[in-house]
Amino acid sequence: MTDFVLVHGAWCGSWVFERLAADLFDAGHRVLIAELTGLGSRQDEFHPGITLSTHIDDVTAQIAEAGFERFVLLGHSWGGMVITGVATRLGSRIDALVYVDAFVPEDGQSLWDLTSEW
Repeated sequence: MTDFVLVHGAWCGSWVFERLAADLFDAGHRVLIAELTGLGSRQDEFHPGITLSTHIDDVTAQIAEAGFERFVLLGHSWGGMVITGVATRLGSRIDALVYVDAFVPEDGQSLWDLTSEW
């Protein structure tokens, strides 16, 4: 079966993937729902020094802890930025990148390059 890593957006938490994770698990897959520093269940860890790199570090560490060697990596919203960064570190281990209503940056782009003030 396939291992899945699910990364939520900035305005929610891992709970948004609970139903999907349950369905994947019931189908025989292993699932990791990443927990991001300062967001969702880790909101008590919020501090002004959190960056994209912080969240990339969070996900790569959780993948290592889960023992996933090959996996599908899915990101929603801000999670698209995060999975793009994770892919630069672990690319050869990723079977597919899935962007669900997510930011899809090109090389060198920041979130601000992909959004407007409106």
